[in-house]
Amino acid sequence: MSSLLSRWQRHLSAPANSGCTAWSWHALCAVSLLGAAALDVFTSLAPAGGAGYVLAVLAAGMISSPRAPRVVATVATGFVGLGADWPSVGGVAWTEIFNGGLSIVAVWLAAWIVAQWQSASRSRAYALSARVQSLLTNSHTIIFVKDLDGRFLEVSDQFAALLGLSADAVIGKTDYDFFPAEFADSYRQHDAEVVTAGTAMNFEEAALVHGSLRWYVARKFPFRDETGRIVAVGGVATDMTARLLAEAERHEAQERLDLVVGATQTGIWDWDLQTNRMYYSSLWKATLGYEEAEISDSPGEWESRLHPEDQARIMALVDDYLSGRIASYELEHRLRHKDGTYRWIHTVAVLQRDADGLPRRMTGSHVDITTRKQAEQALAQSESTLRSFFDSDVLMMGIVEVVDGDIVHIADNRRVASFFGTTPELLQGRRASEMGVPAEVIQLWIRHYEESASTGRPVRFTYAHRDPCSGMELHLSATVCWVGAGSVGRSRHSYLVEDVTESRRLEATLRDTAERYRGVVAALAEGVLVHDAQGRIIACNPSAERILGLTADQLMGRTPLDPGWQAIHPDGRPFEEELRPPSVTLRTGRPCTEVVMGVRRPTGELRWVSINTQALAEPEREQPYGVVGSFHDITERRRAEQALLEVQTELERRVQERTARIQELESQRSQAEKFAALGHLAAGIAHEVNNPLAGITNAFHLVKQGIDRDHRHYRFVELIDREIHRLTSIVKKMYTLYQGVPAGKREATDIAALLQDLTVLLGHKLASKRIRLRTAVETARERVDVPRSDLLQVLLNLVQNAIDASDTDSEVVLRVIEEDGLLCWRVIDHGAGIAPHILPRVFEPFFTTKSGSSWQGLGLGLSVSRGLVEAMGGRIDIQTTVQRGSTFTVVHPLIAGDGIERGGASPPMRKGQQDDDYAATHSHC
Repeated sequence: MSSLLSRWQRHLSAPANSGCTAWSWHALCAVSLLGAAALDVFTSLAPAGGAGYVLAVLAAGMISSPRAPRVVATVATGFVGLGADWPSVGGVAWTEIFNGGLSIVAVWLAAWIVAQWQSASRSRAYALSARVQSLLTNSHTIIFVKDLDGRFLEVSDQFAALLGLSADAVIGKTDYDFFPAEFADSYRQHDAEVVTAGTAMNFEEAALVHGSLRWYVARKFPFRDETGRIVAVGGVATDMTARLLAEAERHEAQERLDLVVGATQTGIWDWDLQTNRMYYSSLWKATLGYEEAEISDSPGEWESRLHPEDQARIMALVDDYLSGRIASYELEHRLRHKDGTYRWIHTVAVLQRDADGLPRRMTGSHVDITTRKQAEQALAQSESTLRSFFDSDVLMMGIVEVVDGDIVHIADNRRVASFFGTTPELLQGRRASEMGVPAEVIQLWIRHYEESASTGRPVRFTYAHRDPCSGMELHLSATVCWVGAGSVGRSRHSYLVEDVTESRRLEATLRDTAERYRGVVAALAEGVLVHDAQGRIIACNPSAERILGLTADQLMGRTPLDPGWQAIHPDGRPFEEELRPPSVTLRTGRPCTEVVMGVRRPTGELRWVSINTQALAEPEREQPYGVVGSFHDITERRRAEQALLEVQTELERRVQERTARIQELESQRSQAEKFAALGHLAAGIAHEVNNPLAGITNAFHLVKQGIDRDHRHYRFVELIDREIHRLTSIVKKMYTLYQGVPAGKREATDIAALLQDLTVLLGHKLASKRIRLRTAVETARERVDVPRSDLLQVLLNLVQNAIDASDTDSEVVLRVIEEDGLLCWRVIDHGAGIAPHILPRVFEPFFTTKSGSSWQGLGLGLSVSRGLVEAMGGRIDIQTTVQRGSTFTVVHPLIAGDGIERGGASPPMRKGQQDDDYAATHSHC
């Protein structure tokens, strides 16, 4: 077998060592040799020629032939001899000889060095080839090396054996020569991925080996030359077919186990007795209503959920099984569900013991048998019920056989035995003919027995039979059913007989009663409709047809939900389908009484009806099985009521108008009385105040004459003088209060001075309550033409009221704003506000909500203030919010004679204004 190195040299067209091919080295050797010879023979550059000869020898060393360096050295020696100038005489000739000899020595020395290098390289290559060849020959692993075209360079004997060939037969071939194209394509794709990635990669590859499909894990890696370029792809493959088959079998077995567990709804538990840990499967937990993470691996999870009545029995059973006193473990017990109920569980377990015979592990199944237990209990209860029913005296029932045209009694209840005047024990085995049953009756029964046997279904029939004891004719309803063959092959049947004599009589009576009631209903003037459980009309009387304008055929089958009714409420709204009386009664079982509904006839005529409904229900059932509804036509009554309603409405309107007029006159009378009292009071006060006021005025003039104008408090003298004049003006106005508030004399009033006087006059009151008065003038106007005294009086009243309404350490704001040619004086507080029920009365004379020793007002402040403002041609506006404060705004024109709309204000001293209730909290009124 040739060496690995020789095979690679045969099959690789890639460059060797330095990246040049063997032909490149041949060319370099020839060019170097001929160039050196030319320099040596035709020029005097003998040393340069010697260097060329050495280069040619080195290039020959890169050729695979070991003789090439020596051949090149011999040829170079000849060229050196040929280039020597032998005819020359003297020192020059000896120099050329010396140079030629030196070149020859250098050439052969280079040839010897190259020969030693080649020998060492061949030794190393042989050693490597031998080791690789030994690995390929003796390894049981599939190993292969492919060039970049996919041709195999080396394969292990294991790889060749899989193909049934020798290694030499595989070398030089490709995957397509041994494997199907789809497999070979995948191999080449994986090779290309390794070359592209430049690193080792793992792949799962399939192969057809001797006709069977095998799976391998192939680790493929790149081979690189000295320059790092990838020149081949190697691979090592491991057969994983057996492991995959084992995993598939294990997976299939697990699937079968999961299918069995899922189909049987079997939970699994595993108790490690050495660690005292319990494994509960997901189905075990789900059976009790728990998620996977809601139950730990403690045995206490199972023990704590045992039913108290089962706990002692189960723990004793576990102890007996672990101790070996019993050989098997199987029980039915109850476990508590997550919802608090108990489920019946069937458990079977096996025990594993260690080498010493001690319990090591206990594994068991867990099946919910609650449904089976319930079914068993229901079956037992059903059997008990049937036995009680069979033994009762309500119906005659039993088992018989048909024998030779006669009926043999096998098992009968006491009711049958009593019918024949005997006992069940004595009746057993006797024939019907022996009991005195007529032959035609026996044949009637046998015919129905045979019909039941042929059809496989119960057969019911009714016949007349004479009572053997009393001789009275009875009507009996019998049901027979074939049950199979008896003990000796006879046809066996069951029967059930009910005495329907009384029910027959009742049916006849009911028919008569129904006829009578049908006549009564037909004669009724009211319409009558009968609905079934689905609301469909199943009966009606002629009056219903007449009122609704529909025939009986048109009414049958219609429901209250039918849109053809076009029902409306008395107010004209569409009548909701679910609120129509038959629907309500069917849904709730409650009757509906006098429900008025408008219904349109097919002609479009609207008829008004008053409906009553009553549920038809059985005594023990809540849900009605029908509804009977009666209705009468109230269209004419409705029209009369509508006319009466219009008359009543008109009468009420007139009464309201007259009442309002009477109230207005009463209010005017009350207001006039208040004005009269106010006039008398004002005249009296004016008279009493005027005398001391005259004395104060005279005294003040004397004092004023004694105070120098340069005195630092002289400005208070002027203030007192103005206030005395204002008080005099007020007294004069009080004389004329009954005739109305006269307009004061207008004068140019300095806004800032007016606000300063106001602050000084209220300074004491502000200080006593620790309240700040903040003034803000938001207009460029400095003076305004108003009755100064009147305006000051109004502002004093409003600010004092604001102070009274404010809490200690709070603030009252007085803002002066010019808006749309009007001047606004806005007093703002943050007090309790005015209650809505008091607001309309705040401007009434003598109305006040203040009380206590500190109150000194008469309830006239706001009334007089509004009169003064309206005399100026202005108004007072109020905005208030409970618990947040109030804002009083005095609005008046800037130019005398320009009145403004009074925003709902009335003449002075009028009652009933919708203004602010400042008097409720902070008025001097």
